[in-house]
Amino acid sequence: MLKWFYSIIIIVAIGLIAFTTFYFYRGDKSGVDIVLKLPEKVMVGEPFMVVIGVTNGSGNILNSARLTLTLPEGMAFAGEEEDKSVQSKNLGDIGVGGLTSQEFRIIALEDTNAGEGLEAGLNYGLVSSASRFEEKKIFSLIVEGSAVDLKIEVPEKTVSNDQFEIKIN
Repeated sequence: MLKWFYSIIIIVAIGLIAFTTFYFYRGDKSGVDIVLKLPEKVMVGEPFMVVIGVTNGSGNILNSARLTLTLPEGMAFAGEEEDKSVQSKNLGDIGVGGLTSQEFRIIALEDTNAGEGLEAGLNYGLVSSASRFEEKKIFSLIVEGSAVDLKIEVPEKTVSNDQFEIKIN
């Protein structure tokens, strides 16, 4: 009978330790938030700015924070290669209650679901832990038609050495 009593006490103690560890592990991460400031609508071919804000509402300093923006297919970073879809920026340490932001210049290359799935990620460490943590958020924006509309009118038939008029609208 005494063995059962000690067994139950050991099981309860292990459960209490596991719960406490999980609670404090989650408590270290809570309060870290990622916010994106996006234009309401964007046009294909027109560069726009995305501002990503990081707020540290936790009770810990975020060490060596690194912000990463991953673009969906059909979007690119303005001034970069078209196939580059990930860009990272080092934020350094973010103090308790700190707020920092970074700007990314982006261009939509096509309007078919191009604005679905912008992913912002924050990777950071804590003073109290050797582990690295990661927060991610996915955002969407509306991509409308092209910023430039070009129409060219030419005659249906032409004869060799004949001059004709081209209308560009």
